[in-house]
Amino acid sequence: VADAAPVPEHARRLAEQLLEDDAEATPVIPLMRGGRKPLFLTFPLDVPADAYAIGIDDDAMSPLYNPGDLVVVAPHTNPPPASDCLVSFRHASPLFRRCYPDPDSRTLRLQPLNYVFRPAEHARSSIESLAPALFHIRRAAPAESPADL
Repeated sequence: VADAAPVPEHARRLAEQLLEDDAEATPVIPLMRGGRKPLFLTFPLDVPADAYAIGIDDDAMSPLYNPGDLVVVAPHTNPPPASDCLVSFRHASPLFRRCYPDPDSRTLRLQPLNYVFRPAEHARSSIESLAPALFHIRRAAPAESPADL
């Protein structure tokens, strides 16, 4: 998960357009960027007040989530089994993975969607929080040049 990923230009334009269209009724959520000041994005959906966006920076969850995509997560929402979540650890960097709790509730299997990446089991005691994905904003595909047509 990107700590300081730049906001894609299409996401910035979308946020600006939404602010112009309906500033009073549109929720505003922060795009977390590590130690840098967060950017604020707007969405015409009902989202929890503590929701925020993260940038995807690897292809562990491809083909569904790709580098440059944005995912809005809700940190104080209880995720159902097999949810795509931002997993924050007590002593490690966060990961965005599909989460499967074991029946004993002592471990959590983090499953990447890309078969190149290996699943991992983590003790619940090592996990600080789970923030399930609310929705996903795909990175815009590069525009085709006239030579490609």
